[in-house]
Amino acid sequence: MANEERNVEREVIVDSFEQSQTEFREAIGDLATAARRQIDPAERIGERAWPWLVGSFALGLWIGFRAGRCSSQGTWSSSR
Repeated sequence: MANEERNVEREVIVDSFEQSQTEFREAIGDLATAARRQIDPAERIGERAWPWLVGSFALGLWIGFRAGRCSSQGTWSSSR
């Protein structure tokens, strides 16, 4: 009788462990998916394209004006 109780208890523990292991694998898979989504810049830019477009345009203007100012002083371009 004690042997049967041990076998039943062992079976319950093994089933519980297998269920926990399955849940753990699913959680790790969900975490990996979330991490890949956070790292994907194309998807993040696609979600909010307008701020990125405006920011890129403003950065281009700023760099362009700086380059124009430096090249007119002869700092970057010696041909002028």
